[in-house]
Amino acid sequence: MTAAARHGRTEERLRAALDARARLVGPGRLRPPAPPAAPAAARLRLRRGAAVLVALAAAVAGAVLWLDHRHQTTPAPPAGPPSVTGPRPPAPPPAAPSAVPRSPDVAAPSPR
Repeated sequence: MTAAARHGRTEERLRAALDARARLVGPGRLRPPAPPAAPAAARLRLRRGAAVLVALAAAVAGAVLWLDHRHQTTPAPPAGPPSVTGPRPPAPPPAAPSAVPRSPDVAAPSPR
């Protein structure tokens, strides 16, 4: 048997197999399979968790808006004297009597 004869027989067998496969496969089998579905309990748990997160986000947004509005309508407290923090500075020493300049209109004290 020559290589060309073997090639011809192999080709005939391949064509027959492809023809049989084409007859078996119809349009219904060419559709992709449906994705695997999650169990009902898992879907319910996921939906409940999403609903809780949405409700929590709405509550936080409402609180922020309420507090922000309340803050804007509240007047500022009245201003008072500034508070002093830290140690007080030392009082200046009293001036010596000789260091006080005298005015020419004031008479000198009489020596006694």
